Amino acid sequence: MGHENKKRVYCLKAKPLYAAETQGLYHQRGVQPLFCHCNANDELVALVVHLREQLMALDLYQVSKAYPDARWFFELGDRYYSQVTSFIHVTHKMVYFSGHLLPYESPQFQTCAIPIAELLFNQGEFKNIDPVVHYHPRVKGLIDEIVSKEAEINRRFDQACALERLVDAMGELDEVTSVVNTDLEAHQHRLKMEASELSHQYDQLERDIETLSLKMLYQCFQVQVGDWVASNVLTRGKTIQLVVASASYSNGWLFINGTNVTQKGVVGKRDERIALKVLPDEH
Repeated sequence: MGHENKKRVYCLKAKPLYAAETQGLYHQRGVQPLFCHCNANDELVALVVHLREQLMALDLYQVSKAYPDARWFFELGDRYYSQVTSFIHVTHKMVYFSGHLLPYESPQFQTCAIPIAELLFNQGEFKNIDPVVHYHPRVKGLIDEIVSKEAEINRRFDQACALERLVDAMGELDEVTSVVNTDLEAHQHRLKMEASELSHQYDQLERDIETLSLKMLYQCFQVQVGDWVASNVLTRGKTIQLVVASASYSNGWLFINGTNVTQKGVVGKRDERIALKVLPDEH
């Protein structure tokens, strides 16, 4: 099941990285590029595979490395600048680039991200997955972390709902503020800030759970985002094939999510999911 190995070129939109100033203000530093030009050649793919192996082996969220082959185009001068110091950053699901010019010593700008599943285009080699997972103690530790973070998500959600109800109730008191002589607007603003912080924490917990689920998938099957997998589904008695995009765990089930692959080995457009029953190893 072969695929033609086509050369791919990315022109990735660049965006500024803002630095903190006094009084909570932020500003962008120096001249900013329009985009980053990058060849998705065999060397880049091999580097991403290597960095992602380090990511998994060292249990990290992100791995970065200097990458001089990225080319940054600037509107000022209407040309590419060769003086940019560039880096490549690899997470479990994404790849992106950053860079800076002298006199700065940390990144001034970064690109939008490339999904790893897109960059590491598989050549049609499926990894077969048993629909029943017998996990070892390290996987049990990941499950415990996921369960703990899910409980924390529920607490954060309840707190956010309570704050929203309080803000709404205080809004109904506007007509009597002059009577009670209370600055409701200041209290409402503070409560909205607290609700926003809870929302941020909620989103971060969801990202943490997905990262833990991807680690769990790797520990069980050596499967990562971008891999092609196939599994005989327990409930429907048929084989599902997909390109891995994400993973999740809930109540004893590990779910692999991605885009379907047809029997002819063509990546489709339909979202597909493989459900795996997770059981403790009896040995």
